[in-house]
Amino acid sequence: MLKPKLPRMPSPLQCHLYHPVASAAATATDSTLSALMSEASSLSSATSAISKSLSKSISQASSSSAASLSSASKVATSAQAQLTSMSAEI
Repeated sequence: MLKPKLPRMPSPLQCHLYHPVASAAATATDSTLSALMSEASSLSSATSAISKSLSKSISQASSSSAASLSSASKVATSAQAQLTSMSAEI
């Protein structure tokens, strides 16, 4: 028993040469893909810039917090010394 012959699929080149609609669709797809790749590259650059900015802000906040804690520690130490001195006088 013979198997029925399936229709042969045209090659991409044949689609391009003989099917203008398919060719236009392929061109549109290429353009869309290029635009998406360009957008992804832009987003990657923006993400990198945001990451650097956040890192800098966090570093500055950390330094500021450390300075504030150091200052608070000095004030507390001074207050403790004054209290110790006052209680020695009493």
